[in-house]
Amino acid sequence: MQNVNIVSTNDNKLFCFYHIRDEGIICKKYENEKWGNPYTIMNTRVELYTVNVGKDGNIYVFCQDNEGSIMLCLYSKNTWQTNLILRNQTHSLHHISFHSLISDNSIQLIYNIFNPSEKTQQIIKQQMDKKNGWDSPQPIDTFVPFINSNFMLQNIKCESALSLLFYQKKGMNTESNLGYREISPTRHGAFITFHTTQNQIIDQSFLTTNDTIHMVYIVKSMFSSQLIYRRKFESDLSNPIIIYEHQKIENCLLFVCHEKLYVFWQMAGQLLFVISEDNGKSFTKFKKYISKLPAKLQKVIFHQEYDSQESFFMSEVYADKDRPWDTYVIHDFFKGFYPKKVHVQEQQIVASNRVESQPPSIDENYYHEQIAILKNQIHVYKAQVTEKDAKIMQLAGQLQTKSKETSEIENTLKKKYNEIILEKEMLKKEFEDFKRLMNPPSNKHIPTEPIRAEERVISFEEMTMEASPIQETFLEDIPLNEALDIPQIPIEEEVEEAEQ
Repeated sequence: MQNVNIVSTNDNKLFCFYHIRDEGIICKKYENEKWGNPYTIMNTRVELYTVNVGKDGNIYVFCQDNEGSIMLCLYSKNTWQTNLILRNQTHSLHHISFHSLISDNSIQLIYNIFNPSEKTQQIIKQQMDKKNGWDSPQPIDTFVPFINSNFMLQNIKCESALSLLFYQKKGMNTESNLGYREISPTRHGAFITFHTTQNQIIDQSFLTTNDTIHMVYIVKSMFSSQLIYRRKFESDLSNPIIIYEHQKIENCLLFVCHEKLYVFWQMAGQLLFVISEDNGKSFTKFKKYISKLPAKLQKVIFHQEYDSQESFFMSEVYADKDRPWDTYVIHDFFKGFYPKKVHVQEQQIVASNRVESQPPSIDENYYHEQIAILKNQIHVYKAQVTEKDAKIMQLAGQLQTKSKETSEIENTLKKKYNEIILEKEMLKKEFEDFKRLMNPPSNKHIPTEPIRAEERVISFEEMTMEASPIQETFLEDIPLNEALDIPQIPIEEEVEEAEQ
C-alpha cells in the first residue's frame, strides 16, 4: 500500500497527497470539479509522512527531510509554510511513522523508535510546550508493526482531543494481540485487546464514529483466510463475526453512509461487500461490486474535518495505484464526496424562487445508493440464474447418459431373454426326441392302466425273444440299453421327470 492521503475540508475543497521518490511529497487540489496541477510541498526522499486536519481547518503534514529531522508543512489560508520541529541528532534515517494530536493549545507527536537493547519497536509520545519547545519523550508501549504500516491513529469526532491508537503487540509465546488504547493530551489509557491469534494478520481497517468503534481485519492461516468484524458500542465489545472465508482475501475497508455500515474486500480480483443496517449487529449476504475498477486497486487514507456530515464516516477509500487521486466505489453510495462547483448567482436565484409550499427536496444520495444496491442485486441474481442453467444442462446431460446406459442394458437383457427362450425350445425338442427313443412305437395293445416298471421290463424281454436269430444273438451278448448307452430308468420316474 502506498502512502497516499486524501483530505476533505469544510470549505468545499479536496486534497490528495502522495510521494514520488525523486520529487518528494506531492499535493493535488480538487477545485471547480476538476483536479489541479501537482506541486511539491516538501522535497524529500523519505516516503513516510502523516496528514492531519485541525479543528480550524488547517492541514498539518509531518514528514522527515533527507537528514532525518522532523518537519511540519502547514497549510493555512491557502498558503504552505514549512518549519523544523525536531532535529535528528544521529544524522541517520529511521523508519518512523509520525501522527499528531492537535488541540487548541498544543501539538503532540506520536511516533515510533527502535530500542536496540531490547530489539523492540516502541511507541513514543512527545508534546510541544508553550514556548514551542518539546518535553521529554514518554514511552507508551512496545508494538509489532502491521504489514502495511507501523500503527494507526484515528480521532474521535465527538471529542477532538481524544484519539484511538490501533496497533499489534506480542502476546504469550507465538501469539499476537490486536487492539487499541485511548490517547489524549494529558493521558493514555490501557491497551484493550479485541483479537488474539497465532496466525498472521495481513490487513486491517478501523473506523470511529461518534458512538461506535468498527474493526475489520483479515487473519491468514495455513489453508485459508478469514475476514472478521468486531465493534465496540459504548462499553460493550461484540463477539467476532466471520464475514467471509477464502484462500485469498485482501484490501478490506469500511465506511458508514446514511446510517448504513459497508464492509468491502477483494477476493481473487473481485470486489465484494456486505451491508449492516443495525450498526454492525448483523450483515446481509455478500454482493459483488460490478462497476468499473482500475487494474491496480489500493486503499488510501481519508481525512475529514470534525464537523463533517454526520451521515458519512470514512477512514480509508479505494483509489487507483497509478493515479492515486482517482477514487472508486464511494461515489456510488455518497454523491457528495467530490465538491461541486457553486455559483453565487445561482444560489441567489434558487433562494429567491423558494416558496413555503415547495415540497421538501429529494435525497438524491439515498436514491443513488438504492439504485447501486439494486444493480448489484440484479447482477448477483443473473449470476445465480446462469449458475442454475449450467447445473440444469449438466443434469440433463447426466440424464441422457443414464438413459442411454439403461437402453443398452434393456437391449442386452432382451437379447439374453431370447437366447434363453431359444435354448429352452431346443432342450424341449431334445427331450421329446429322447422320450421317443426310450419309448419306441409298438403294435401291441397299450393298457389303459399304468404299467409298473417291473411289468414293463418283463414285456420288453418278451418282445426281444421274438427277434430274428441275428438280433437275438446280438441282444444276448449286449443288452439293448447298454448297446444304446442309455441307462435303464423305470417308466414312472421317467414320466415324472418329463412332467418336471
